[in-house]
Amino acid sequence: MCIIGQHVLKVSGIVEQPQKAYVLSDAKQKSLQFQHQDILTTIQLPEKAPNPYVSVIVLEYDNYPKCKSDFTAVNSSNGYALNGKNCQTAQPKVQLKKKQKYGSIPEHIVVEQPQILEWQIYVEKPCVANIDLSYHCGTTDKPIPVSISCGKEILTFTPKLTGQTVGEPNSDWHIPKYVSQRVGEFHFKQKGNGFG
Repeated sequence: MCIIGQHVLKVSGIVEQPQKAYVLSDAKQKSLQFQHQDILTTIQLPEKAPNPYVSVIVLEYDNYPKCKSDFTAVNSSNGYALNGKNCQTAQPKVQLKKKQKYGSIPEHIVVEQPQILEWQIYVEKPCVANIDLSYHCGTTDKPIPVSISCGKEILTFTPKLTGQTVGEPNSDWHIPKYVSQRVGEFHFKQKGNGFG
C-alpha cells in the first residue's frame, strides 16, 4: 500500500529496509532520503515531481524483500478502512453483499447472527484514533449493539437508526443510509502491530 502526502510517500508491508530510493527518470539516480521501521518505509519526495502525470519511485534491495500482507494498511485519509474484504479473521465467515442500485448502496457485511471480525493494523507512532462505524439496521427498529475492542480497551455502541433517502421519487426507490457514526477512540501507546 502506498500513500502520498506533502512530498512524502509511505510504503507499507515490506519488511526489509531498502538499500536505495530514487526517481526512475533521474539518469544520475540521486538518492531520496527515507526512513524504514518494521513494515513501513517513508520516502521524502522531491519538491517538484519530474513528471506531472506519473512519477515512478524505485526502491532497491539486496535480495527479493519479504512482504507482510496480513494487515490493513493506513489509507490516504491517514486512517484505516476496516471492512469485510480486509478482515483477517471472521467467525462465522463474512457474508459480503456487493454494492447495489448503481453504487448508492455500498458493499457491506450482512450480519444475521453474532459475528466476530478481527483486523490487524500497523500503528506508525503512538496516537489516539477515532473510531467511526457505518451501520444500517435494515428494517428492524431495534439496532443491534456493537462491541469493538483493541487490546484491553473496549467500546460498546448501539447505533442510531439512519433511515432512508429517496433515490427516485416516482419509482418508490428508497435507499438505506449508511451514515458513519462516532463510536469512541482507542489509545495506541506504542508503535507496531495493533488488533481491532
